[in-house]
Amino acid sequence: MRDPARIARISEKLLQVWQKYPDLRLGQLITNLGEFGSLEHYAWFIEDDHMEQRIDAVLAKGWAGLDKRT
Repeated sequence: MRDPARIARISEKLLQVWQKYPDLRLGQLITNLGEFGSLEHYAWFIEDDHMEQRIDAVLAKGWAGLDKRT
């Protein structure tokens, strides 16, 4: 079973990213966090811990913090 505590933790981080980039719609935000050219990187397929790492990277370095190859 996945850790239920992840929900509040990741939601708070997602809120911070969205507040940092308020002109993005939610769908754009999620897509930008997940989609980089191959099927396994669509947000649907990304495990929560990997998505959280991507959110952390955006919080730390902006969109430049995302490695387009990951």
